Amino acid sequence: MQSPIMIVSGDKRESLDLRTLLENHGYLITRSHSLANLGPQLRENCCRMLLLDLDHLSVDNRYIRELSRQQPTLSIIAVSSRTFHPELEEALSSHISACLVKPVDIDELLFWLRSLSKR
Repeated sequence: MQSPIMIVSGDKRESLDLRTLLENHGYLITRSHSLANLGPQLRENCCRMLLLDLDHLSVDNRYIRELSRQQPTLSIIAVSSRTFHPELEEALSSHISACLVKPVDIDELLFWLRSLSKR
């Protein structure tokens, strides 16, 4: 059985659309609308994959680094309407596996999910 994918977004509509899309492709999805208690939620749900909306959440290099330290098997896919995040340079080079541009291309997302699940 596959572990669920956690979607964290402050935009409920976007996260619901993404959830529906991925569930239609056979993925188990769990959602959160904030970063509060994300580490325990990931452990509780046995999530090894995180889709993180950078547009609606306030994350920084330190937060991503700490999350990766607490969850070493976690793969993070960031999603953003921006193509450039200088404030996340360290996180993007060391802790985030992919950063996809909105609107998310489902084929690209499925490619990354398949590729990262093989790790």
